[in-house]
Amino acid sequence: MDQLTVSSSVTLSKTLSVNGTTADTISISCPNGKIMATNVTVTNKDDIKALQTKTDGFNTNGTELTVTKLNGLNVSDYATMMDVGNVISNVLALDTKTSGFNADGTELTLTKLNNLSMSDYVTTSSLNTLAGRVTTLETKTTGLSYSGGTTVFNAVPKIGNESLIDFFYPIGTLYQSSDNTFNPNTKWGGTWMKIEGRFILCSSSEYSINSTGGSKDFSLTQNNIPKHTHKFDYVGGVYFTEAIFGGALNSDRLFDSGYQILSNQVTTSQTEHSGTQTAFNIIPPYEVVNIWKRTA
Repeated sequence: MDQLTVSSSVTLSKTLSVNGTTADTISISCPNGKIMATNVTVTNKDDIKALQTKTDGFNTNGTELTVTKLNGLNVSDYATMMDVGNVISNVLALDTKTSGFNADGTELTLTKLNNLSMSDYVTTSSLNTLAGRVTTLETKTTGLSYSGGTTVFNAVPKIGNESLIDFFYPIGTLYQSSDNTFNPNTKWGGTWMKIEGRFILCSSSEYSINSTGGSKDFSLTQNNIPKHTHKFDYVGGVYFTEAIFGGALNSDRLFDSGYQILSNQVTTSQTEHSGTQTAFNIIPPYEVVNIWKRTA
């Protein structure tokens, strides 16, 4: 009620404990219909102090509260709505940044890295494959160096357990070249002998391998010419002489004009000599090259 109305003056007495001491008699009057109290503390001071303690930090109308601790924790240990908002934003940003990570962050699945497709990056498997190929290449090119457009053999390369020279040009190999400056002894190594003034003849049952023979010139003998006869001409209408080439035993015979033998006398006769027996060249058309034979 806003106002208490009484018909006459009333005196109420009650002993109160104010600030721990007994208060005087309380006088309450109602002049003009209003209650007036003298020497009265309506609320116990202990209660007020307790209330003040409990409401410490509230503003006048109780709409704001200022505290230093909450449930035994410093207020700074609690997050405000602003902080929670920032945390939520940061979490969302973190979610975006960590998209593709598994729950404990030990694995990451990406389609791109620094705007490059993941297929553009080299994996450990690719590196191992590359390393294997490099090792293979090193093995194949052992002994080779390359500088200024020139490949240099620093050591004799091999195919399997054989050196390159033994693989392609084993001992006994013939190599021919029209370059007169080429020498396999200095170019490739090994020992090479230059074959000079000879043709190459394939081996057979008649010609054994590595045998030699033949001559570039040849002189005919009587045994090399075909079997033949010589013609005699009629001389002076009286007789003509016949003889066998080579001084064969024969007879000079006298013939008449009818080619009848008139007389017969045994003698040695021959035709006149002709020819010089000069040897002749039997080499067919040719082109000269250098032929080298590997001997060691």
